[in-house]
Amino acid sequence: MRNSRRKFMIALWALGVPLGILAGSVAAQAPTPVQKRHPSLTDKDDDPDAPKVGTKTILEANQKTSRKVSSAFSNWPAN
Repeated sequence: MRNSRRKFMIALWALGVPLGILAGSVAAQAPTPVQKRHPSLTDKDDDPDAPKVGTKTILEANQKTSRKVSSAFSNWPAN
């Protein structure tokens, strides 16, 4: 009885392992689906009607924010 179970398990293993490897290799070779971007998620830079913001304006705004943050942390108590 024990011998028949052992033969059954060996046969099951001998069939299952190669089939598992084959299934894994076939799945790895499948082409990945091409994901289409939703129109609302596209870049806003392509919109010709969008107002143009100068780099100088952005730089000035970043410098103001930087000054606010640095002044807030300059009064921070040191440990």
